[in-house]
Amino acid sequence: MWTSDQKYDVVVVGAGPSGLAAAIAAARSGARTLLVEQSARPGGVSVACGCPAFMGCAMEDRQLISGIGEELVRRLGRRGAAMLKRSFRRDFADGPILEDIVSSEDEIAMESNRMLEEAGVDLLAYCTIYGCARTDRRITRVDAFCAGENLQFVAPMFVDCTGDALLAHLSGLPLVTASGDERMTKTVLIRVCNLQPFDVAEMKERFQQIRASFPFPEQDSLMLHPSGLHGDFLLNITLTGGDSFAPGDLTRMDRELREQIPIILEWLRKHIPEFRECSLVTTAPRIGVRNGRQIVGRECIRCCDLDEGTPVDDPIAVGLRFYGGHGTSNFTQPWAKMTNGCRGIPYGTLLSPECDNYVVGGRAISIEPRAISAIRLMAQCFATGQAAGTIAALAASQGAFPQYPDLKSALLAQHLLLQ
Repeated sequence: MWTSDQKYDVVVVGAGPSGLAAAIAAARSGARTLLVEQSARPGGVSVACGCPAFMGCAMEDRQLISGIGEELVRRLGRRGAAMLKRSFRRDFADGPILEDIVSSEDEIAMESNRMLEEAGVDLLAYCTIYGCARTDRRITRVDAFCAGENLQFVAPMFVDCTGDALLAHLSGLPLVTASGDERMTKTVLIRVCNLQPFDVAEMKERFQQIRASFPFPEQDSLMLHPSGLHGDFLLNITLTGGDSFAPGDLTRMDRELREQIPIILEWLRKHIPEFRECSLVTTAPRIGVRNGRQIVGRECIRCCDLDEGTPVDDPIAVGLRFYGGHGTSNFTQPWAKMTNGCRGIPYGTLLSPECDNYVVGGRAISIEPRAISAIRLMAQCFATGQAAGTIAALAASQGAFPQYPDLKSALLAQHLLLQ
């Protein structure tokens, strides 16, 4: 348990999939590790934004989730606390994972806490970061507020898994901010029950035929999948645009999205028979934000790299090659490309050229904003987070970022898929 006199080798900020994996990887690599989270429990979007599912687990007939992310999913599966999203099977725990995984917020948070405790990670929840000091090429202090107290964290290494590169923003490191349609829609997810049996593809086709009467014409896709473990479904159909870094706009978007929900449910009950008796179970407690800021890294993933499948000499994880979707005027933007296949994520995308004790995991790694879908799904965030935590632990021990051959050996020993 955290106490004010503890000394840490690695401080990880943000306990979503990337931060969870980063903290566990750092601790298992021998680093005394602190994980700081603003919410009550770990899990990120899957726990705090009403989306208890792990996306990006497979591509066609290839399993992509690996390492600590796979370990979490299989632990949930062995307890009957997760199922395959399309086939609804719960007996997947020892076989290949070729579908995305659905669980519940409580189960994900509980298993995450257990894994953190087993690894020896100190978790400090309910903790908000508000400052970050940098001198020359090193972050020297992170300022936070928790339970009425001002706190300061110091450590040889910091890992930023906040989703929007908060530490880089607060310490003045170079960033790229997504703009316009690159930011994708903001969403409040809806959980419903009492739907009649349906075929997802057929229902989506029917929605296209009648969507001219849908009350929010910008939405041209009906997104629906199982949620939780008790027959509920997650409806992803609210949408709005705006600036998630502007406090007033964030509040405006939340109110707007919640006002859409009763209107949408009334329309669905009227126009789609399977929804006629549906009931609202709950709505997400927080807005889902898909894209915001990325660091300017030592390397950058570009759309043209994904289009061409440019080889990567120093992969630390596996990303996807498609990009686009969740646009603000329609689901698929004109510039989107749905290329199948995978591409390695370069080592340098996790590092800033201007800081020697800072590593990034998750959707804030160095990537062109339009390309974000290649690395933002949960399975890919687990992987980049695990790599970031391993890098930080090795750097804390060695006094410098590890050479790629040493890092590669460490990641392969942790069963992380690299290419």
